[in-house]
Amino acid sequence: MDLFNIFTIFNIIFIIVIGLFILNWINHMDLIKCNCSNNNSKVFIKAWWFFLILYYSSILIIYVLTNNNQSLSDFIQFNNIILSMNLIIGIVAVIMVIITYNYINNLKKNNCNCSSSKSQELLFLYSKINIAIIVIVVIIFILFLIYYVYI
Repeated sequence: MDLFNIFTIFNIIFIIVIGLFILNWINHMDLIKCNCSNNNSKVFIKAWWFFLILYYSSILIIYVLTNNNQSLSDFIQFNNIILSMNLIIGIVAVIMVIITYNYINNLKKNNCNCSSSKSQELLFLYSKINIAIIVIVVIIFILFLIYYVYI
């Protein structure tokens, strides 16, 4: 098993675990009837992570059921439908990271105590890290564009 395949498996499992973690936090707020946490962002975040969990679980199930000799990373890499979906998911994920960050930031600004938990702090940190990664990727992309335009 190559390093890229291990990274792919780890990444999919990580996304599913984070998604379950987020859904658990949101469901907990629903159970305790945390009214200050109710807005459209919460609905979008919940739907998004539910979709991601189903999507990546489906990829794993299809991969196992096809019983081919490819690694998981090759299965994803050479499947045009999955590649196309991953591109769309990547674009939407950037938007959802920003929505998640703003949602948690607003909960903190509005002193929504019923939403406060270690889960909220971890998700806020997770959102900050993702935003930093997005900014770094955009800066690198712009630098490459500048480099290739002026050479």
